[in-house]
Amino acid sequence: QQQQQQPPPQQQQRSQPPTKMCGVGVVLVQVSGGAVCVKSVNKGGPAHKSGVVMRGDVLYAIDGVKVLGWDVERVKPLILGPV
Repeated sequence: QQQQQQPPPQQQQRSQPPTKMCGVGVVLVQVSGGAVCVKSVNKGGPAHKSGVVMRGDVLYAIDGVKVLGWDVERVKPLILGPV
């Protein structure tokens, strides 16, 4: 009786369906000076439920990555998470 070999971890990961991603429920805007600012917080979204993120907040760093001076499109992927 032969045992089936498991594929290497890299192949196992590729065969899994992609994870759906979503944002935290904020609208971001670029402000003068190049900073990214929270324009609004969507009621009921993760950011709103946390009670930590507020309209007018400036994003300085996300998960330890300094983002001051980045444009909005470069920042967006850093605030996505699995559904």
